[in-house]
Amino acid sequence: MRAPSALGQRERFGKRESVYANVMGFSLAIAGAGMVVCAIVEKLDGGSDAMKFLVAGLVVGVPGLVVWRRTVAPTRLSTATIFASALTVWVTLVLVGTIPYLVTGVLHRFDLALFESVSGFTTTSSTILSGLDSLGKGVLLWRAMTQWFGGIGVVVFLVSVLPFLNPAGIEHLGGVAPQAGGERLAPRVRETAKRLVLLYLGFTVIVAGLYRLFGMSSFDALAHSLTTVSTGGFSTHDASFAYFHRAALEWVAIVAMLLAGGNFALYWRALRGKPFAILRSVEFRVYLALVSLVGLVAILSNGLRHGMTGALVRRTLFTTVSISTTTGYRLANFEHWSGSVQLLLIFAMAIGAMAGSTGSGFKVYRLMGIVGHVRRHLFRQLHPRSVPVVRIGHEVVPDAVISRILGFFGLFMGIGAAATIGVAALGGLDLRTAIAAVTTTMGNVGIGLGRLGPGHTFRAVPAGGRWVLMGAMLTGRLEIYPVLLGLVPLARSISDRLPRRLSRTLVRLGRG
Repeated sequence: MRAPSALGQRERFGKRESVYANVMGFSLAIAGAGMVVCAIVEKLDGGSDAMKFLVAGLVVGVPGLVVWRRTVAPTRLSTATIFASALTVWVTLVLVGTIPYLVTGVLHRFDLALFESVSGFTTTSSTILSGLDSLGKGVLLWRAMTQWFGGIGVVVFLVSVLPFLNPAGIEHLGGVAPQAGGERLAPRVRETAKRLVLLYLGFTVIVAGLYRLFGMSSFDALAHSLTTVSTGGFSTHDASFAYFHRAALEWVAIVAMLLAGGNFALYWRALRGKPFAILRSVEFRVYLALVSLVGLVAILSNGLRHGMTGALVRRTLFTTVSISTTTGYRLANFEHWSGSVQLLLIFAMAIGAMAGSTGSGFKVYRLMGIVGHVRRHLFRQLHPRSVPVVRIGHEVVPDAVISRILGFFGLFMGIGAAATIGVAALGGLDLRTAIAAVTTTMGNVGIGLGRLGPGHTFRAVPAGGRWVLMGAMLTGRLEIYPVLLGLVPLARSISDRLPRRLSRTLVRLGRG
């Protein structure tokens, strides 16, 4: 990397170089600002927790702002340090995110508040809370804001804080990477982040306006726009979207969730004068086809069992779109649907949305890569002398990318299997509920089956099982690689303190 310019050196003068302090300070400043906003909303609503939010926001935000302004990220960082800083941001936010729940008395135990915070920042709609209709607006807005930050804001801000993050690093950030087809929106990462923030804000404002226009209160429209655009799924009511009983709102949400599950880079290109870029995207077409297939099968199955009506079609489609885009709003109780459709929903939870979206899951692009690889392998069996390639649309996918996809698939399945065993053992759940619980948390959907189905909270899971599910949510949101690679500096630090022979043995085991 090039040495910093004289101007850059002058700008860095007087500031301490520390990437961890810099990103932690920035994260605390953002979280503190969010708490102050919640304090204002709570005060305007006449709630009793406004001062608690204000004090918490100042205690968190002011020191964070000072640390951020007095530190600077080094110009040269190892890949492991970059990922460790990304993990630091998320750990900082989920820990700080517990404060509003604890100081307001909404939750009295740290582990319960931590679960709610992790679920928020990872845009998972799994919740511990019940009685949402009686909670203050400050807490409800904080829940929605954590999902809005987690959807794209925090990672975009991270890219702004670390403008030197190389394309390989961006690629590992996965679902929120500002890429499409290997092309960045702008030559500089910082400029890319600004454009994505503008697009994200604009989308949020439009959705909020439509929700308000079609019958939501101003507060509900704001809160639900934050959790729709982020594909988060937290609601301000226990009944979730079923509370409103308005067909127009459900149709708005269906379209908004579909768009939120798409690639934001494609939308930017469309707004910049290339409207057909969306339709030319093979991944976007496959994404729509998969969502449509799940919805069609569910509609036909429910129609045959209960009779085809307009309300049934709309509510079934809403539910399948909510799950396929990893949003997690609740409307229809799919516990009463056929077993085959429920199995299809679990598959939809695992696949998730598009790369470059705020959605989570395995991602449609990776699924297409796996299918292309299988197709190439079968073709080679029939034509041993051929040299087929994997194509997605007209683009040839390099073998290095296919290798990473296969590696990710192995990690995704392995971690999912281990988490399922852990939840079943520590949480005392039956196998069906455990599989659905891990799938919905790793996919950051939030709705499970059985004891964790629609209408149930995750408080039913014992503490040991909740810790496993929190790990699954964080791993799924960060797309595995940042979590594993972010732990490398910690592993090195521990290894350096071990006896030399033991340290060398562990290193050899790690390298294989």
